[in-house]
Amino acid sequence: MTAAAALLVAGGLVAHPLPGAGRLGGLLAVLGGFGLISAALGIMVGWPQAITVALLLFAGQYGVSLLGRDGIDPAAPLVAAGLLLFAELAFASLAPPGQAALSRAGQRYEAIRVLVIVIGAGLISAVLLLVVGAPVGGGAWMSASGVGAAAGLIALLALLVRRSA
Repeated sequence: MTAAAALLVAGGLVAHPLPGAGRLGGLLAVLGGFGLISAALGIMVGWPQAITVALLLFAGQYGVSLLGRDGIDPAAPLVAAGLLLFAELAFASLAPPGQAALSRAGQRYEAIRVLVIVIGAGLISAVLLLVVGAPVGGGAWMSASGVGAAAGLIALLALLVRRSA
C-alpha cells in the first residue's frame, strides 16, 4: 500500500512542473521519467539508493522548472511537502520481509507521525517563503520570524532523528 502511494506522490511531483515548462518541457520530462524509473526500481527491488537518486531527480526537475522565472513560486511548500511524503512512503515500503507487521495502534501512530512531519514541513516552508518575500527592512519581526522558523526546523529534524534511533 505504501509503495503504491509513494509512486502516486512521485507521479504528482513529476507532473507538477510540466504544464508551464515551455522550452524546458523535454528536459523536465526526461528528469521526471528517470526519477519515476529510479523510484519504481528502488521500491520494487528494495534498493534505498535508487530512492535517494529519485529524490534528487525530482528536486532537480523542480529546480530546473524554476529557471527563468521571476519571484517566488507559491507552490514551493507543496513541492517540499510532496518530496518529504514521497521519501517517507518509499522508505517505509522497504521494510524487511521478516519484520513483524505493526499493530493497528502502531500503524495509526506511524500515519499520524508522517502526517505531522509532512504538514509541519509544508507550514515551515510557507512561513519561510512569506518571510523571504516580505518587503521588510529587518527589525524585531524579521528576527523573531527567523528564530521561529529555525526552531520549527530543529523540532522537525528532532522528530526525524528520533524515528531513526
